[in-house]
Amino acid sequence: MTPTVLVTGASGGIGRALAALLGKRGWRVAAVGRDSSRLAELPAALHIAADVTTPDGAAQTLIDRWECPPLPLFILPHLSHIASAAIDISDGLLADLAHLCEASSVGACIDSRALPGSPEARHMATALGLDLTELSLNAGDDYQLLFAVRGDRTVPEGCTVIGVIEKQPGLRVVDLDGVLRDARPSGYEHHW
Repeated sequence: MTPTVLVTGASGGIGRALAALLGKRGWRVAAVGRDSSRLAELPAALHIAADVTTPDGAAQTLIDRWECPPLPLFILPHLSHIASAAIDISDGLLADLAHLCEASSVGACIDSRALPGSPEARHMATALGLDLTELSLNAGDDYQLLFAVRGDRTVPEGCTVIGVIEKQPGLRVVDLDGVLRDARPSGYEHHW
């Protein structure tokens, strides 16, 4: 599998040099920068002309959350009383949900309209021309807890119900238009 990297600041300086070097070494590079004409000169698989610096600090907020994720410790005392299964989301929501479902011989349906997303994430996804729903379903490093709760149990305050466990194997997603579709995880895969 070809390694992929997102390089910001790729239209100049260190970011440009790094994007060029990795592109020459065969990496799939998504180059992000303000100057589209300079980006076009790079051997990158994807050129994204965008200014990811914002006066409201959206980029820095997301970087801070990634470097030091706010762990949902408040839920830990409740899990043993309410959860029938649980997993941390580090490889992508759908990828980790697939692990949970496979271990329990069940399937699941996620309602993408219920997925939480910060204003900062929405801003950055828009600035980069990315689909926030797809990122929410498949990107990793969320470091949140995903757990299943029986229908007769109360979900603790601060938690979000994003779908249901189903007897039918496989994963399904209700998209933003309310259309049900089969889902295939594309998050990080460990090769043991």
